[in-house]
Amino acid sequence: LDHVQQAFVLSDIDAQGLDSLEQSYLQILSETNTLPLNVLASRLGLPARTIQEVVEPYLLQEGFLSKEGSLRILTQKGEKHIQGSSV
Repeated sequence: LDHVQQAFVLSDIDAQGLDSLEQSYLQILSETNTLPLNVLASRLGLPARTIQEVVEPYLLQEGFLSKEGSLRILTQKGEKHIQGSSV
């Protein structure tokens, strides 16, 4: 178990299984709670399609964000996660 925990720390994976890219996504979204996909893509330096296919599926599945058209909305669960990880 110690080795697994050390691997997570070295890989910058948090207790919810989010890697640094997913954490950055939520952090950017937490600044306004709602952003269009193209703004998130620009801020992360990734194509919008990559975000839709790689970053968002797990975040949506776990309830950290919701989508409304092109808007991405931080949920209460996502907000609590960001607040908890920044303390």
